[in-house]
Amino acid sequence: GKGKGKGKGEEEPKLMQQKGLRPTLDKFSRGAEFERAPRAPGNKSLSGRLKREAGVIREDAFRLAKSEMLLTETTGDLSAQGDTESTSKVTQEDILEGATVGVARKSFHYALPYGPYYVDFTSNGRHVLAGGRKGQVALMRVDSMHIETEMQVAQTVRAVKTL
Repeated sequence: GKGKGKGKGEEEPKLMQQKGLRPTLDKFSRGAEFERAPRAPGNKSLSGRLKREAGVIREDAFRLAKSEMLLTETTGDLSAQGDTESTSKVTQEDILEGATVGVARKSFHYALPYGPYYVDFTSNGRHVLAGGRKGQVALMRVDSMHIETEMQVAQTVRAVKTL
């Protein structure tokens, strides 16, 4: 019913209504018979258990569909527009012109005078550790490229590693 409590109707949770997820969600769906909860009119405990299980099946399909969107099976590439053009002459500005707005917004530029640099990412990918050959070591956040800590060591840096 539409009263108080958990059962406020048969509409999908807001997470399952995400734009562009419906075709992928249909791919992982187990069919129409699993979409709605089966009923056992004479047995309330069985009916409740079947309803919970149908919810778990729908949630599993949603999680599979959402995780598939994160998988990148096809890689991008850069190709020249003919025999006379070379990909080595394509600049970062040319790439940004052809990129979508979301990708272009994430672009950044750093002038790195004490290079060459060695880099390593943390296991969760949130931070990058960079070490320059002239002794500069910096830890930066990947999402904002904000330098969290920086130090100058008095030795040549040949490798960096996050732990």
